[in-house]
Amino acid sequence: FRFDRTSRGTRRFRRVGLFGIAAQKRGKPHVKLNIDTRPIANKYLLSRGYCREEEEGRESSSDVSEEEDRIVSRQQSSPARHKLTLTINNHPLPYNMTMYQAIKKYGTHTRLDDDAHPASHSAVWHNIHTIVYKAYDSSERARSSAVKMVEEDEPPPSSLLEKLSCSPPMVLESYKGIGVIQLLHILHTISHEWSLLLKTDDYNSNPILNPDHLINQQIAAKVERQLQDPLVIMTSEYPKWFVPLPYYAPFLFPFPIRQQLLHATSFDRDRALQRLNDSHPELAVSAESRAGIRLDKDKRCVDRDTVFVQGAGIMTELAGSRSLLEVYYVGEVGTGLGPTLEFYTLLSRAFQEEQYGMWRAGKTVQDDNKTYIDAANGLYPRAVSQTDTPQLSELCDRFTYLGRVIGKALIDNRILDIPLSEPFYRWLLGTHEKMGLATVKDIDEVLHRSLKTVEVFALRKEEVQQKEDLTAEEKEAEMAAIRDPDGTSIDDLCLDFLLPGTDIELCPGGRSIQLSIENVEEFLCGVVNYTLKEGVRKQMSALRQGFSSVMPLSNLQLFYANELSQLLCGTGEAPWTEEDLTTTLQPDHGYTASSPAVLHLVEVMVQFTGPQQRGFLKFVTGCPKLPVGGFKALHPRLTVVKKSVDGPPDSYLPSVMTCVNYLKLPDYSSAQSLKEKLLIAVAEGQNSFHLS
Repeated sequence: FRFDRTSRGTRRFRRVGLFGIAAQKRGKPHVKLNIDTRPIANKYLLSRGYCREEEEGRESSSDVSEEEDRIVSRQQSSPARHKLTLTINNHPLPYNMTMYQAIKKYGTHTRLDDDAHPASHSAVWHNIHTIVYKAYDSSERARSSAVKMVEEDEPPPSSLLEKLSCSPPMVLESYKGIGVIQLLHILHTISHEWSLLLKTDDYNSNPILNPDHLINQQIAAKVERQLQDPLVIMTSEYPKWFVPLPYYAPFLFPFPIRQQLLHATSFDRDRALQRLNDSHPELAVSAESRAGIRLDKDKRCVDRDTVFVQGAGIMTELAGSRSLLEVYYVGEVGTGLGPTLEFYTLLSRAFQEEQYGMWRAGKTVQDDNKTYIDAANGLYPRAVSQTDTPQLSELCDRFTYLGRVIGKALIDNRILDIPLSEPFYRWLLGTHEKMGLATVKDIDEVLHRSLKTVEVFALRKEEVQQKEDLTAEEKEAEMAAIRDPDGTSIDDLCLDFLLPGTDIELCPGGRSIQLSIENVEEFLCGVVNYTLKEGVRKQMSALRQGFSSVMPLSNLQLFYANELSQLLCGTGEAPWTEEDLTTTLQPDHGYTASSPAVLHLVEVMVQFTGPQQRGFLKFVTGCPKLPVGGFKALHPRLTVVKKSVDGPPDSYLPSVMTCVNYLKLPDYSSAQSLKEKLLIAVAEGQNSFHLS
């Protein structure tokens, strides 16, 4: 709310907003206030001819704007020091929501006209909306946030029947063609869950239908046009179907469109506008308008030797903050995007350390006197006893920490470098309950082979029990004679009801219960259930809680489990092609696309191995992975500039500016010389940010 000083030193309200609202304190009269648009909205509307500049002679508001900037900055950087709680129709208003968004979502509307133009909503622009305010109560706010988290993050339907009968949101029921979309929803569900329909454990992650065949390019193009309109982003004036449809039928939209939709509708407006300016700079109204984006930065100094410990405190403090985290390191002058990206990379690596006991044991690697878990199919939590102990509490705290890191990296548009498995992402989406024996292969192939050996006895037993021409005694004798292909009986396996590799009992007294043909099904179900679900339930609940403290888990329903790795961790290792590099590298300041040094660089980069690619990216950008879309999606773009030297270029190493993705490259005499010097710089230039 804006107040203006008059010449006599008193304050009065200034009518500068687009529409009036009314605030009411319980038992007190109404007070009419006005909503003020931000400078970026004013400039945009002015450039499009929707409004005129103020006439000469009116009061200048520069001093007020400066005061408002300071107030907003303090509010964004210190979210815990709120003084008021605002509600509309008993709905508490989030502190990152504008008044216009709040009224659109929670206000009482007598009439909603056609969605063709934002100004057509007469109920929004002309009605008086009542806002109730009261003193901020931190305990009450915490309780309401917890309730909201439970309401918003209800797991999606997991059974096939629930998915097939899932009705579209009420707002979509009146649209023509919704029946066709429901039919496509059913086909898509069957295509992905056919193993449940056939009741077979031979699960194949590949769907029956090609997902690309279900994408509707016309609807996707409509959504993309809306997402590229700055005014739509600023006002959140989307058509009524705009958000519900992609959440109900994500398969209709390509992954990049859903990623844009997440950034535009799930985060605050400043982040959405910043993302739009980064991905489509040509759509920005003007360079001056970009200054209207008030994205507050929270700078933190971190010691490289205690990154993991300090990171826990930082993530706890910033869990509910909308500030953009920016990191720099003790004893280093570098700051900005590069050091911040490396901070997330260092945290990702630290979470993989064996000493923390978070993941299933597998292959380990040694690096810098530390042991790391290297899971071929991705990391999955280690199944432990769920009895409340200090050790379990400490373990759950680490998963809460990880959940906050994932949420903060997503909301700040940072890339993580932690290889998580697809079953892990199913827990994050709430679709974990359907996981069975086939899913064990995705986290532990050795255990899966052992269980498949035991399954042979269960399948042969079922065949015998289905024979109607045998008596009970004959069936019992035939089951006792069951052998696997190697001639081994089930008693020869010498297994009891303990979780393999641990001393955890699968049932009370399981240590003294031997595996037999009579209880083989119970053994299989117990091992699979405890390995995938019951043994990791508290850890994954803690992770979901940590993520929810940053942003609602329901926002992830735009994606499928096999897509979350791209969303959070960027692209995997893939060969770089000459065509891609030629079109994405940006020569500047002494180099052109035809310069020998640039051509040599492309030649060398095409030959890079996977580890060399990671090292080069970490050296240039601070992160060893590229975002989805590769070099084309890198912001700022990778720029190659000529490095001036005072002697033979072959005697100097290249340097970088990670904040703007600048590679300063001497004009080497050959591709071989360039490769040698570049690899030396990559190896020697890690883990420090100094002036070059």
